[in-house]
Amino acid sequence: MESERFREWYDKVLDFYRVSLRSEFLGAPADTAIPFVIHSVNYYLKPDGYLYFVVPASVLRGHQYEVLRREEGVLKIHKVVDLEKVKILDLSKDRVDTIFNVPCVLLLARKEVEKSVKEISGVVYEGTIAYKSKNVPYTVFVDAVKRNSVKAVEGIYTTGPRNIFVFVPRKEERKLESPELLDKLVALSKTKKSPYLDKVIAGISAYPRNFILAQIPKPKYGLDLEHIYVKTHPRAITRKGEGEEKGEWIQILEGRVPSRYLYLLVTGDNVFPFGVWGLNIAVLPAIADYINNKFVVLNTDRILAELGEWYLKGIREYYSKKEGKEPKEKDAEEFIEWLLRERINYQNKFGKQKPKAYTLIYNTSGDALNMGSAVIDRVEILSKANRIVAEAMGVNNDIQIISGVVVDYTNYMIDFDDVYEAHYLCALLQSTPIRQAVHRLQPRGKKGGRHITNIPLQLPIPNFVTDEGASDVRKQGSTESDIEYLRGLQLELARRSMQLHENVEKLLEEYVYNEYNIPFVNTTDKALDPQSVAAVRKRIRHDIAEYQERIDTLASELLSLVLQNKAKARTLLDYSKPKR
Repeated sequence: MESERFREWYDKVLDFYRVSLRSEFLGAPADTAIPFVIHSVNYYLKPDGYLYFVVPASVLRGHQYEVLRREEGVLKIHKVVDLEKVKILDLSKDRVDTIFNVPCVLLLARKEVEKSVKEISGVVYEGTIAYKSKNVPYTVFVDAVKRNSVKAVEGIYTTGPRNIFVFVPRKEERKLESPELLDKLVALSKTKKSPYLDKVIAGISAYPRNFILAQIPKPKYGLDLEHIYVKTHPRAITRKGEGEEKGEWIQILEGRVPSRYLYLLVTGDNVFPFGVWGLNIAVLPAIADYINNKFVVLNTDRILAELGEWYLKGIREYYSKKEGKEPKEKDAEEFIEWLLRERINYQNKFGKQKPKAYTLIYNTSGDALNMGSAVIDRVEILSKANRIVAEAMGVNNDIQIISGVVVDYTNYMIDFDDVYEAHYLCALLQSTPIRQAVHRLQPRGKKGGRHITNIPLQLPIPNFVTDEGASDVRKQGSTESDIEYLRGLQLELARRSMQLHENVEKLLEEYVYNEYNIPFVNTTDKALDPQSVAAVRKRIRHDIAEYQERIDTLASELLSLVLQNKAKARTLLDYSKPKR
């Protein structure tokens, strides 16, 4: 393998695919696994195609294989199957052997032009198989797994120093200590719903995406702070179900926009367990009125007057392609009216949001077991966002370019004045009892749970008991001990959520910014795909498992307390409803 001809071919493969070895390995003995995997993925696979490779087990840890673990180019490792600990009892020779002559693992690689940050899943098999020869058929191996003579441990591979792969066993979704509590939660969802159900709303219908999502190119010759040059974010065009739906909304808009109409838009794929990340810059036709704490949506005439440069280019291209003609002034007006009536301010959803609030948000689709929910302080995020955007544009970080924070329709939300109440509800929504109950109730698709919508708040979640509320509850007949106990549980849940928000922010920086180069405010032209979002949520859940156990205990105690039957056939949930 060390012939001059092979070494020459080896170096050419790496050079062709622009793969570089670390300096200490230049001139080291060549290994066929490196060029074989890299060339096969690049040459034989279509985009998003998969292929399993049998490679030496040292690929996971050996320094010379770091070039593979760095996943350069289009190579993305998705799974590792470790069979090193499986022994074969060869009955014909009465000896114990291994599956491979040398320690090997199976590597599932994918060709990805747009790199995801999907976690590397892993399975480690361990046990002994007795068979008539060393060559064990797949069906015999599967049967051994079923009979538990070979055990499978599932988990993920994280990266250590020099990108070595470290196997971390996956913790199972925590089972409820009291399954009857889950049954009761589901049963009572039809009759005893949370008082928060009347308060929860969907975010604004920020669609078509290409008229909303934007990026701010770094200025070459200075910056006009009053009118910022923006263009449609690539995600708005390429994301399935957004830009490419029916091929209609694929126009790239660009132009100068008054900075007061630039906002941060929080979409469902920005929301993780106890945190948000990768918030989108958006062009929205509204004024943030912080004095009266409301958003004022512009009328059609003012939109055309102040945002005409941004909207009209897209409207012209849309009409030219669909109608085969240039739009008239009336056509532009009708389009804007449709945009306001049926999308951006549909059912006055924009007008119902507050620019100053502690806002609880949770994603509205996907499996509830992996649901994200978080509390955002809109004013605090706005301040942080302006610093990030100013730094990305290379200007003074004291300027204000972004005007406010707005929640998108891919989330459900409630605005709160009390930060403790917001965090209390966030902790409950992330608890195992609530997520499992929602999982039972939500519609199903081929890949599991689909829509979450307002189902979490159809469950009997009690109102947050304030000092004033506790006094009212006492007057209504509930015992002093029950009230104080309930309030104590709620406050501890709130404090746990606050602590986890600080911890998760660091995890998101590690998993999304360091691995995918997407900052807190997405000033890049990239975006996390749905699979990567789900993977990051799972990684966070794995890392906060110890905190989660305490939250689950508190949630179970609280829910059991509010569901207790009283002498008057009422529950503490009834007493904790706000006074009308």
